[in-house]
This record gives sequence, structure tokens and C-alpha cells, in this order.
Amino acid sequence: GSRDGSPAGGRAFERLHGEPDPQEAPLQLIKVSAGGGLGGGWRFEVCEEAIQRLEALGKRPVAICTICGPYRTGKSFLLNLLLGRMVRGAGRFRTGSTVRACTEGVWMWGGGARSSGLDGNSIVFLDCEGFGSTESNRVRDSKLMALCMLVSSVLVLNTKGVLNEGLFNQLSLVCGLAEHIDEHGAGTSAERPALLWLLRDFLLEMRDDGGGPLTADEYLERALRARPTSGANSSRSQAAGDVREHLLGFFPQRQCTTLVQPVIDEARLQQLSDLRYQDLRPEFRSGFEAAQAQLAALLRSRPKPVGGQPLSGVSFAALLRRLVEALNAEGRLHIGSAWEQAQHSA
Repeated sequence: GSRDGSPAGGRAFERLHGEPDPQEAPLQLIKVSAGGGLGGGWRFEVCEEAIQRLEALGKRPVAICTICGPYRTGKSFLLNLLLGRMVRGAGRFRTGSTVRACTEGVWMWGGGARSSGLDGNSIVFLDCEGFGSTESNRVRDSKLMALCMLVSSVLVLNTKGVLNEGLFNQLSLVCGLAEHIDEHGAGTSAERPALLWLLRDFLLEMRDDGGGPLTADEYLERALRARPTSGANSSRSQAAGDVREHLLGFFPQRQCTTLVQPVIDEARLQQLSDLRYQDLRPEFRSGFEAAQAQLAALLRSRPKPVGGQPLSGVSFAALLRRLVEALNAEGRLHIGSAWEQAQHSA
């Protein structure tokens, strides 16, 4: 019995996964704790239960989709939708409308043996802790972001509203990639993730300077190539310019898509995780289903390659251990050398 009133939502999920995922609850993949060590910094650790889940996938190639973005932008709500959990009325990721950041570290959904794409790849979804929360810390946030960018097949950057200087300034705090990723450490362009930038609660009609219509992809490219306005705060506009350069350099493949607000009523917005799929606005549902198809196509074409071969559940688990060791050693991440170490230990 479909209680969502929209078979399309369910079908899109089946298209992405084949069968509903047996993993009933998200598993924490990476835990972050404060302190320890001389620098007092942050300690990262992989969680064994999630690692065992990855290893159980064996040698089958995996495509890894990470959802990143500022805290309280609805990332976990998006994941519940992408995984068809909202459509099926299944258990949800905790989503919070209070200021407390709900997702700490990195959590994994998917990775059940049956969550395979159409080509026999397993699809693993990662939910990365939102950055910029009151409890967060810039160093911790940027290290998590760097790790997620290195291991993803597709990075979904989930932000609210239009692409403007304020947003690029916020991103510049966590995309200081040069600090945490070795300049030769990101792999070849084929090994880097595709970027799908998802603009939530988006109202603007996208127009060029002459008033002509723009596609979402064109809107993204213009925003990434925009020059700061004169008279802007120079250090902030320098930071916003730098993050644009980083994003253009790091992601050879970039796509953008927009979603309207899921419901209009303010009170219902606070209760999104209690709503049924058919309670969401039709324009939101059709936009979401288009975005889901776009993401499915990207994931199907991109099992994560490292060192010229597709990553499997087993090798992804080994690679994560090495990258987390590098984060704890305050080293800059280098996917090639982490991969070599993982090969020797496998």
C-alpha cells in the first residue's frame, strides 16, 4: 500500500536502488571528538559497525554520494526523500528544527547488500555534519568537508536560497581545501567527484543581464565566474573569490538544480519529518523527482575510481582508515598515497 499518493516518488527510488534497502537505521561512519594530543585539536575515528557494513559489500564497485552544506538546510530531510523512506513511511534520519546540529560527524545510509544501482554498483549515501553551527568549529568542519570531497563520486552541496557573496563567504570558511588536501592529492580529474549543487527554497527567476532565461547550470557557472563588486570588503571578497576558484578547479563536472520550499505553512515547515510525501507541494515533488533522476544518472556513471580502478566496499573501508589517520596526524590528505597504504594493508 503506497501511502504517498505518488507512485513516481517510489519508482524513482526503485530506479536508484533496485530494492528497498535492508539497512533500517543510519550508521555513524566517522566520529569526531574534541581534544587529545598536544595540539588539543580534533580526533576523528572510523566506526567499526559501519566499516563492517562496507566490507560486507565485498568487491562490488561502490558509488558514494555525500550530502554536505550549512547546518539547518534540510540535508537529512533530503536524504529521507532520496532513499524513499518518506515515500514508504519508513524510519527517518533524525531531523531537527532546533539550533542544535543534529548530525555529528559523518553518517552512512545505504550500503546494504541490495542497494545496488542498475549496473550492479552499490550506492552509499553519506550525510556530513552541517557546517557553521553554534557548536561547530571551522577546523573540524573543513577537515570533514575535505575528507568527503576526496571520497565522493558525487558531492551534493545543499544550500538555501540564491548564490550570493554571503554564501560564498560562508563556504570559504570550510572549503579552505588547500589547507587539508595536498595540491597533488585530489587525484586525476576522472577520480574527482561530480558536483551537484542543490539550491533549496529557491524563488528567483533565473535571468541573464539582458533579461533572457538561464538554466540552473548556467546560473551556477555565472555565479562561480562572477567577479567581486568594487567597494566590497576586500578580504571577504578575496575569500569568496578564492572559494570560487577552488570549486572550479576541484570539480571538473558541475551541475545545479533548484527546489522550491516543500510546504508554504510555517508551522508545517517545523514538522517536515512528520509529513507524508503527498503533503508536500506538487512543484516541490516534481522538482525533487527531476533532481533524483539527475543524481541517479550521475551515480550510475560514476563508481568511485581511485588509482585507475573502481573502489569496492572493501577498498573504500581501507581507504577511509588511512585518510582518517592522516587527518589525526594533522597531515594534508593525499588520496593516492592513502590508496597505496590501503592496498598494502588489504
